[in-house]
Order: sequence, then structure tokens, then C-alpha cells
Amino acid sequence: MKNKIKNLITKSLFIFGLTWLLAAPFGSWADDFQDSLGIAVDQSVFSIDVAPGESGNFVLNISNISSKDVQEKINLKMAETSYDDNNQIILAPEKNENQKIGNWVKISENDFALNGGETKEVILSLSVPNDSLAGSYTGILMVGSSPNPAKGTAIGGRIGVHVLINVKGDISGKGWLVSFKTPFIAEKNPIFKTEYENQGNIHYVPHGEIRIANLFGKNLETLNVEKHFVFPGKKFTFESVWEKYPRWGIYQAEASFVDGDGKTWILKRYFLGKLFFVFPLVIIIFASVMIFAFKTIRKHRMEGDAPRS
Repeated sequence: MKNKIKNLITKSLFIFGLTWLLAAPFGSWADDFQDSLGIAVDQSVFSIDVAPGESGNFVLNISNISSKDVQEKINLKMAETSYDDNNQIILAPEKNENQKIGNWVKISENDFALNGGETKEVILSLSVPNDSLAGSYTGILMVGSSPNPAKGTAIGGRIGVHVLINVKGDISGKGWLVSFKTPFIAEKNPIFKTEYENQGNIHYVPHGEIRIANLFGKNLETLNVEKHFVFPGKKFTFESVWEKYPRWGIYQAEASFVDGDGKTWILKRYFLGKLFFVFPLVIIIFASVMIFAFKTIRKHRMEGDAPRS
């Protein structure tokens, strides 16, 4: 059973969106820690799907990437997190003891030193209680140290490794497209904004793309939307840039997203190239000149044909 869960955890590991997840809310600590002490981890996100009552292990490698020995011990601690109205991960308030990720994850080794260039493998054992409710649970494993002026270290730091767990059961990945905004008149490199809402009870990364076509439906380009977790009950606005300069014509943009249940949601919008109104103006001016010239020539002919007294 443990091997099965280990394989499940390995397959469920997502390493995309690492910059975003490290930046909120522990990015500055991670930067300070790595810059001041030279400590790094090989993962910044563990995303795991597991059933109540199951258990298994996953591994985090912590490295001293500098040539100097660390003068204080490295410690690891689990902390509870949640997500705010802007879909950003934040520290969570107190929960029921049995529903805390901190009680689900046990750390094999703690409070250790790292010599220059050394890597320590830490095994994290996950055990989900039998009575855990289905849905999304989030926590953060803080890898840190404390300042030790006596040993010449004035700066401590922390690296946040996010642990995201979906507990199986009565779960829903329902979502929908709240809005899709395009510029009415597109400048160079137009930006398309797609607001997506997760209406289910699990976190996931919706698959999305923006298809751009001309007025006659011919596909001009397909833009892949960035990878980003959307948490239950929260909204996130995906921004996509079309690195073109649509000067002429009428264009159609179609946002297509697949939610956590596999359902596809589509919204369409039309927009104009920057010089769209120039072409009709040129035609109007040309037509006006031609009409004026025609009337002038006709007038002269009528005057020439008039009988002379």
C-alpha cells in the first residue's frame, strides 16, 4: 500500500508555477535565506491527491550550495495555510486538530547542520486520518534557521515549501469563466484577461487557451494560458499577451478553459486592429475626390455644350 501511495504522490507532483508559489508569501525570506546562507531545496511545491486513511512518503533534498559550512542548525516546521479572496496563499487561523496538515506530515530528521556542498535528504511521511473530509488542504513546510551572532551569523531565513493536498471522496472540480476581456481597439501586443472561478472543493490548475481568428474564422494563433492553481471558491485572472500588431481588420478571440471535472467553458469576443478605421476613411476620401472630379468634369462639359448666342 505504501508503494502504491508513494507512486501516486510522485505522479501527482507538480513543479510548475514555482516562482509564484515561492513569492507568496515567503519569497523574500527564501531569497534572504539563499543569498545569506546558500541553502536551497529541490522542490517548492508538493501537490498530492490521497484518500482518507492512506499514507506514504515523499522526499525533500536540502542543499548547502555554498562552499562554507552553515554555522547554525537547519530546522523544519509545518505551518497551516489558507487562501485569501485574491487566490493568494496566506497563513491560516487555527483549525480542528484532526484537520491540520501539521499533524498529517511527520519529518524524519530535524535540526541538522550542512557542510559546504552537502545535501541532506529529508523524508516527509504523510498520513491522512480516516475521518478526514474530502476537499482541499494546504500547508507550508518552513525550512529555516535562526541568527547566531556568536557564530558570526546575523541573518536567519526561511524557505517555504508548499504542501497542497486534495483528499478524495465527494469532491468537485467545477469551475466557469466569469469574464473575458479584450481591447476594443488593439494596440501592439494586446492583452487578453480571462477571469476564472473555482466553484468546487478541490484546488487544481485549469487548462486554458486563447484562439485568435480573423473575421472569416481562419485561425491566426493559439495562446497557451499560464499555469496557476485556483483554490476552492476563489477567482483568478489569467493574462495572455498576443505578441503581434493587429493593424487592420476585425478579429475574434475565443477563451477556452477546462475545469477540474473536465467540462469546457468558452467565451468569445471581437476586437479591431488599430488602423481599422483608417481604411474606410481612405475609401471615403477617395470616393469623395472621385465624385468631386466627376461633377467638375461634367459641369465643364455641360458648359462646353451649351449653345452660343
